Amino acid sequence: MPEAEDQVCDVQADFSLGTEDYPAAIRLHKEVIGRDPKNALAHYHLGFAYGMVGRHQEEIDEYQRAVELGLTDWTLFLNLGLARFEQGDFKTAIDALWVP
Repeated sequence: MPEAEDQVCDVQADFSLGTEDYPAAIRLHKEVIGRDPKNALAHYHLGFAYGMVGRHQEEIDEYQRAVELGLTDWTLFLNLGLARFEQGDFKTAIDALWVP
């Protein structure tokens, strides 16, 4: 299994994300995770799509899952911190910005 940083995501799922078709991006990323539950990048992308449609707790949950699976992309930590900040959780927002 590739390291979290070396994982790739589904082209069609990411295309939907890139074209801002968030309902399709959510559905397709969930399918990717159904096939490969340890795909940290797919969890991160799913979290982003959730955030774009206002499903912020699910956004945070998916970002956290990506972190637990070993993804250390700076934008993940930034998005996690911003999502927590928007919910008023300032302490964990700051903590999210301290990359492990």
